[in-house]
Amino acid sequence: MVWDHEVAGSNPAAPTNFARGLPLSLEPRRFAIAAGALVLACVLVYARSFGGPFVFDDLASIPDNPNIRQLWPITVPLSPPPELGALGGRPLVSLSFAVNYALGGLDVRGYHAVNLALHVISTLLLWRIAARTLASPALGGRFGGEGAAFAIALLWCVHPLLTEAVTYLVQRTELMMGAFYLATLYASLRAWTAAQPVRWQAAAVAACALGMACKEPMVSAPIMVVLHDLAFRGRPVREVLRERSRFYLALAASWVVLVAILLGGAQVKGALGGLGKIRSFEYLRIQARAIVHYLRLAFFPYPLTIAYDWSIPTVLAALPYGLVVLALIAASVWAVRAGRPWLGFLGAWFFLILAPTSSVLPLHTEPVAERRMYLPLAAVVALAVVCVRGLLVRAAPERVRIAGPVLAGLVAAALGAAAFVRVLDYRTVLTIWEDALRKSPRSTTVRNNLGNAYAFAGQLDKAMEMYEEAARLNPNHPLAFYNMGFTLVHQNKNAEAVAPLQEAIRIRQNDGDSQYILGRALANSGRPAEGLPHFEIALQIKPGDAECRRDYASALLAVGRFPDAAHHFREALKTRPDDQGAHSRLGNALANMNQTEPAIASYEQALRLSPKDARTRNNLASVQVRTGKVAEAIENLRRSIADDPTYALPHYNLANILTKDGHVTDGAREYLETIRLAGSDDRLRRMAFDHLRELRGNGQAQAVLMQARSDKDAAVRGAAAAALGS
Repeated sequence: MVWDHEVAGSNPAAPTNFARGLPLSLEPRRFAIAAGALVLACVLVYARSFGGPFVFDDLASIPDNPNIRQLWPITVPLSPPPELGALGGRPLVSLSFAVNYALGGLDVRGYHAVNLALHVISTLLLWRIAARTLASPALGGRFGGEGAAFAIALLWCVHPLLTEAVTYLVQRTELMMGAFYLATLYASLRAWTAAQPVRWQAAAVAACALGMACKEPMVSAPIMVVLHDLAFRGRPVREVLRERSRFYLALAASWVVLVAILLGGAQVKGALGGLGKIRSFEYLRIQARAIVHYLRLAFFPYPLTIAYDWSIPTVLAALPYGLVVLALIAASVWAVRAGRPWLGFLGAWFFLILAPTSSVLPLHTEPVAERRMYLPLAAVVALAVVCVRGLLVRAAPERVRIAGPVLAGLVAAALGAAAFVRVLDYRTVLTIWEDALRKSPRSTTVRNNLGNAYAFAGQLDKAMEMYEEAARLNPNHPLAFYNMGFTLVHQNKNAEAVAPLQEAIRIRQNDGDSQYILGRALANSGRPAEGLPHFEIALQIKPGDAECRRDYASALLAVGRFPDAAHHFREALKTRPDDQGAHSRLGNALANMNQTEPAIASYEQALRLSPKDARTRNNLASVQVRTGKVAEAIENLRRSIADDPTYALPHYNLANILTKDGHVTDGAREYLETIRLAGSDDRLRRMAFDHLRELRGNGQAQAVLMQARSDKDAAVRGAAAAALGS
């Protein structure tokens, strides 16, 4: 087993003393105990996270993401749908979810286990990076050694501000990027003293390239490696750059990976193409406040929330936050010029990692998010540990060896307890959004998402209350109106759904989902012709949406455009070949076009997918009658009745066949059964009654009608009496 320590003389090219006579070494037993303690701390804090469900963006990125359902060809999981803001442009994270799915399906515990494992790996890497940095030639142990490094890693790993990144599954993007970022820096540090530095440099370049395929903040990793070398090697700048120039160029070459991903447009269609229209300067004003907020949470991590719904501050309101940020940046630059490059490095670490998401490039869907502090928090913790240790050394130098670990342990226990409690907020979808509402009662985003949580839990009345309140708080919030309409459609209240969906489209015309659901609401409420333009707009925006295309085809079928309907059903089935409804309705379109054999084939395929679909079986029987397959039709009608005893139409169709074949008694009974089951279908009831009146001169039919006059069903009694003319 190889431990993370250097043996003096193991590398003739490296100095025997790593840092001013303070070699970086840790006895293997102590190393194992320290590593085990860090792992245990992570496990204790996140032990209760394993039952947490998929929440928010998890749903689209994991259970609803078709690309993670297969591992081969590997290009499929490496190509997450561009519209997924969380996974768009993050192919390696998408692949990791595909591996999770291959091993355990949608068992949420496996996904949480991987997230926790990534956090443990990052914790151990941060520990060794801190240890090597504190023992570097520029510091030489002045700010502590292994004890301080352990404290930095411990306090970082249990900090409540990291709970979102670890517990919210799709934020594996942050975890994987963080692990590769730290691995890049760690391998770079090992290369300085390794017997074969090229191997460690190659590992650093590989980690850097892989991190680029996880999340955009990885872009700063090559720069941070250079800055770390300049700050801590204790050698002239030119000498460091000359010695490692090829290595730095190789690290910079990994930017090609990120550029290629961005050129694919995934993030433009995802986070960068979200709901809002925030301009760069407006976004910068939000980020000035956000950065100060992140720093406050680093020292006092409450309240923590899954979603922020901040309005754009005015220039005057943003000015104090901007001044704080500028002062911190200026202090970092001053520290370098004043001979404290280590302090400048911490500032650079904080600001450069945050820069891609917290500067001028607007992320419309989520301007503020706690998970973005996953790596930047390490700089804040490191600075706090170094400063507190310095104060202890000055105040009580003889007690620092005891006071330091005790204080670190107490702070870690407090932070860990707070993180443990925060993890419990993620135990259900409802608890995380109810917690968010308590902390942001006027947030339209929170109310909208809590409404979704209620809807998934079947509490539709509460869901509608949340959507309505969100719309009241912000009349220009399209998702609140969309979700109102969507919920009403799924309650079969299609006519009521039209108005809120029209409002959603007024606010955001080019939203394919709103256009689609409005088209569906209009079609389902008996207005298919009005729904057609909305389906067409939706398909222009999302041409690959097979469900929308199927419902568009259904609307075409309803208005009698049978060839167009058949075409679009077939197009939908290319993407979703197992869509039973599309096969069945394609059969309807073909039957109306008198293409009986293709219609029968479509019905039979639909029944293979859903053998107990009574309506499809009834339609199949109707076409079989037209092709002379009467015996098969009767069998299918009887099976349709058996599969759905409350379905009236197969009774009517069976009655027609039986009476035509001379089985008048059975036919008359089926007509009466049609009347019993017709419900609000007055047309079907009238047709069955008309046939009974035509049969009243038949003795067999009269006997059935006489008996039916005493039936327990009033509709049947009335029909029998009227048919007999009594």
